[in-house]
Parts: sequence; C-alpha cells; structure tokens
Amino acid sequence: MSPTKLKISFFSFLAFILALFVYFLVTFTNTEYKKKDDLVENLPSISVIVMNGCGINRAALRFRDFLISKNINAKIYGQGNTRHRIYNKTIIAVKKKNEKKLKEFIELTGIKRWFYAENKNSDVDFKILIGNDFEKYLK
Repeated sequence: MSPTKLKISFFSFLAFILALFVYFLVTFTNTEYKKKDDLVENLPSISVIVMNGCGINRAALRFRDFLISKNINAKIYGQGNTRHRIYNKTIIAVKKKNEKKLKEFIELTGIKRWFYAENKNSDVDFKILIGNDFEKYLK
C-alpha cells in the first residue's frame, strides 16, 4: 500500500472513530435532551398583540410590559396604535376562535370585554385594544 493511501485510510478511520465518539457522547450523556412532545408543551399557548386605542402615550407599551412581567405562557408580537384612538374601554379582539384560550386569557388579564374578529390567516390569537381604562388592569 502506498503512503498516500495509508494516510487516507488512517484519516478515514480517525474520522469514523471521532464521529462514533460524538454520537455516543450526545446520545448517552446529554441529560438536557428533551423529547419533541416536551418542547411542544413549552411553546407559548397564547399569542397576542397590544394596540393603543386610547391615545394615551405609551399605553400599549406599558400593557405589553405588564403582560411580560406576569410571566404568562404567551408570545407577545408587539404593540402599536390603532387607526383611531376612540376606545374608552379596553377590549379583546378574538382573532382565532378557541374558547379555552379565551377563558384563560380573560382570567390572566382581567379584561372581561371581548368580541370575535376571526381571521384564519392571523398570526395571533388575540389583539388587545387598549382603552382609557387600561390602568385598572395593570394592578
């Protein structure tokens, strides 16, 4: 066997041994490994966007920060302003119909007013339209 073929065989064997070692290391020593089902359970159960509908400066931002501070299992897509700042009362627009999530979200936020504005293409379950009364929910 020529020296070049010997080097190639040696490095191939070394690469195989290294790959085998990494496989066993990852498979048998990774105690942080989670099954796919465990990961699905930890995904945010509720997705929401917060919109300022009252015109009070930073109302949506304050409410978003409040939701984050409650450590709820939710994905908060952000905050913004509604086209018209006409809302006196804070209200939930339900974008995806799911009674269980709606009940849970009402309990978490304390907002009792809601209406259906279903959109099957929506990225969020709920849109919170902040009204002039939003501060009572920040407690």
